[in-house]
Amino acid sequence: MRSVLLAFALTGLALEAPAAELRVNVVTEGVRGIRVAEGPADACLLVVFVVDDAGDPLDEVPIRVTDRGREVASARSDNRGRAILRLPRAGRMSVSAVDEGFVRAVAHGVAVRKGGLTSVVLPLEQEEPAR
Repeated sequence: MRSVLLAFALTGLALEAPAAELRVNVVTEGVRGIRVAEGPADACLLVVFVVDDAGDPLDEVPIRVTDRGREVASARSDNRGRAILRLPRAGRMSVSAVDEGFVRAVAHGVAVRKGGLTSVVLPLEQEEPAR
């Protein structure tokens, strides 16, 4: 199977979480591109990075992509905190991640492009301990 190296830049996103103001401290030094299996020219690829409060990658975190409330894709982050998803169509999607001990993070209105690569960073904050 041939593969292609796609370069990308992280873009802004809208996050929703019940915690106080979210802090994003993502270290992307050295990230130049991601190798993915080559597919049709009109493929819709989404790369999701899941990180903790310090910007360190979180692995094995469940990720869901929804379109108008219906799940269109799901995955788990790898040991680098990322998941690469091939979506069935372009459009505005919601991307969420949640793991035990963390507050759920959601990016609404992620514009997935046909024939392109879209990237999203989901920072998960530690839940406050119960008092």
